[in-house]
Amino acid sequence: MATRERRWGFIWVIDLVLTCYDCKHYFPVDSKCWHLVPSVPALHATLRQLQLLQAASLPRPSLIIRCLAKLLTITFVAWVCEYAQAQVYRQVDPPAPILSLPPAGVNQTTFDPFQVPASKPGRLKPIETLGIPLGSWGDPSMWPPQELNSTTIKRFRQSFVQQAEFATTFIARNEENGIGLISATTNVMLTAPLGSTDSVLAVTPRYAADWLNGPAFIDVPSFLQGASVDIGWRRIFNQKWTFLAGIQPGYYNDRFSNAESFRMGALARLTYQITPEKLSVTLGIADLDQADYGIIPDVGLTWIPNPNTRFDLIFPEPKISRRVGHLPYLLEDWVYTAISFGGGTWAVQRASGLDDVLNLRDFRLTVGFERLLNGGSGFNIEAGYVFTRYMEYQSSKIRYDLPESFMFAAGLRF
Repeated sequence: MATRERRWGFIWVIDLVLTCYDCKHYFPVDSKCWHLVPSVPALHATLRQLQLLQAASLPRPSLIIRCLAKLLTITFVAWVCEYAQAQVYRQVDPPAPILSLPPAGVNQTTFDPFQVPASKPGRLKPIETLGIPLGSWGDPSMWPPQELNSTTIKRFRQSFVQQAEFATTFIARNEENGIGLISATTNVMLTAPLGSTDSVLAVTPRYAADWLNGPAFIDVPSFLQGASVDIGWRRIFNQKWTFLAGIQPGYYNDRFSNAESFRMGALARLTYQITPEKLSVTLGIADLDQADYGIIPDVGLTWIPNPNTRFDLIFPEPKISRRVGHLPYLLEDWVYTAISFGGGTWAVQRASGLDDVLNLRDFRLTVGFERLLNGGSGFNIEAGYVFTRYMEYQSSKIRYDLPESFMFAAGLRF
């Protein structure tokens, strides 16, 4: 079985490379490197036939995971092509001031023609807070902060592909009876307006892999995976009211279990701006569809007392951020502290061969540093304390408490 999977996996890798070649027909760029790639339609057609044969013998979750991998690759190539074209017209320096004549009734001797006229605060940009924090509450790529003033960086792109992200987390085993964790997650956010920029749809394919390291006497798989798609819709009614709804269908398993691995998360949130761009309250609910957490409240407030401070006091994952560096039109540096919860629910095959459902849970207190670049790119690093850790199987309902530990995490966004 392992040899067959490796052979088919190799075929899929080759097909992904050929998919990148095919993307040049849909996302053209002014580059002289494409002609170096040989024409491969015959080989590509052969691989398609092999994949059709493979699909007949693959379980549905494995096939969906491979399709998501191809979608992520195509999306990433599209973003690279778009980015290459944008570099031709990129302007690093802010635009030069425009000379203006003094309005009627203003003293011409004291009038400054280079002064930027004051502007009234308007509604939030259409994609700045778009996303679904299911399974990744507080993720800065899914919930980027709103623009702080008219001279800071933009946290969104005027394009179909918003951003691609890769993140990794390390949790130490800490003790003999503990379980260590290394996880890697990748996703791509795609957005499109529905009629106007007040109504925006976001689709985010996501894949996560977790490697566990525990003692021999604990029956826990060494590898877990999850493939999902976040589908979110945000509607701005006016300067006061905003509505957000989304679902997150996905498969979560260890590659061997035949137990039900499909789960459907959901979110509904209504936000009211008490003071535009300063103070807002949120009321909503979220369905995590996990073994220990089902429907939970999503309530709290967001307070921005000044451009350098932000309080996202929203249950269940509050976050406090402080801006420590700012280069207009280029970048912003933030430090933050947050409380979040990790873990999840997977369909697994136990050492005895029994199909079961595993639930892992922990809570995290973290501090971190984040750099945001103009357009939404950037990176973050964080460290934290992991507590209230436990695991349990659905068949036994016995909770096994794990020792407290520490963690490190990092993320990169393009």
